[in-house]
Amino acid sequence: MDFINAIVLLSNFVIVPALSYGSQLALGAIGVTLIYGILRFANFAKKAIREKNIEEKVKYIIKTSNIFIELINSLDFERGGDIAYYLNGLYTYQLKLLAKANAENNEKYIDDVIRVLKGLIEAWKEETGLWVFWMIWK
Repeated sequence: MDFINAIVLLSNFVIVPALSYGSQLALGAIGVTLIYGILRFANFAKKAIREKNIEEKVKYIIKTSNIFIELINSLDFERGGDIAYYLNGLYTYQLKLLAKANAENNEKYIDDVIRVLKGLIEAWKEETGLWVFWMIWK
């Protein structure tokens, strides 16, 4: 019986928390990948605007917008509460900035998107204590 109790104890206090933490890191890694994609495509769109390459500009603004749409679609409003609603508004505003950048051929709007995302990265890093973004952006 002690052996079974030891297994249950190990499971409840070591294995389950480790799996939970691992899941959080995996979700963080997905977020890192998506944010990295946004920043990458946004910079490509800026370059296309400077070079007056309309086709490339549209392609990269669409790619950037699609990632924001997926981020919006992944929000859990029941579990995320106010933070999910805040992120929804933030991501939606970034989509509006990208639309303005596309319509006006103005990279200033893309600079605003990049600035906001870098701020979001810093806030996430401070809140979670994880430094995954630090390795990518510093």
